[in-house]
Amino acid sequence: MSRFPLFPAVVLVLLLSTRQWSDPQAAVQAAVQAVPYGPYPQADQANQSAPYISSENPQLQEMAGMIEAMHSEFKRIRSSVSHLAELKAFEKRIAAMEARQDAAIENLSSRLNDTAAAMGVLQGAAVQNLYSRLDQTAAAMEVRQDAAAENLSSRLNHTAARQAAIEARQDAVMANFSSSLNETAAVMETCLAAIENLSSRLNDTVVDFCRTRRMGMSTGDIPDSSFTASSYYDHRFVPANARFGITRSWIPRTLTAEVEWLKVGLSC
Repeated sequence: MSRFPLFPAVVLVLLLSTRQWSDPQAAVQAAVQAVPYGPYPQADQANQSAPYISSENPQLQEMAGMIEAMHSEFKRIRSSVSHLAELKAFEKRIAAMEARQDAAIENLSSRLNDTAAAMGVLQGAAVQNLYSRLDQTAAAMEVRQDAAAENLSSRLNHTAARQAAIEARQDAVMANFSSSLNETAAVMETCLAAIENLSSRLNDTVVDFCRTRRMGMSTGDIPDSSFTASSYYDHRFVPANARFGITRSWIPRTLTAEVEWLKVGLSC
């Protein structure tokens, strides 16, 4: 370690801390270029531009191992710092989201309060409008009900007047009909009396005619062919024997009055 002064070690640490090396061997080569080494072997003196690390120098090998360990540690630290920065950024994002969420909740609460107030105002106005409409409807219904009741009462009075007129007409018709019936009864009685008188006179005339004149039943003016009957018993009791003033007679085949009949034709 005596071959490595303090200044090159400081330069080494600065190189490793300010630059990110993807390969530890590249970090070792950079450190070798930063520190003057020598002397070079005889075979490589012609090409002094390339750095040379002797495998026979244990101190140099130890230094390379230390550099690799330091490089690994720096990578871990940087990774931790990167993760820490990401965590801080994530915390900031979470804080911003919480702030936005609080603002949104506050805005939503304010809107809900405004909406509730507006709904209360609208509801009160709607209820008041409904009450007003109900009052107007009730008043209109009362007016219509009064008009309908008045119209109904007027119609009832008119109907009662018409019924009274109909009853008066009915009474007049009944009186007229009763008078007509009485007159008709008197006329009928007169007609019946006339008919009875006519019937009495007709009976007297028929009786007088039958008493004073002969119709031909006994004189033979009505021939035997004018006598017909439903049946007769035999040739001794033919229908022509039903004349007046003779000793013979007509006898039907049966004695049933509902079946047997006798007919005399008066047209000669």
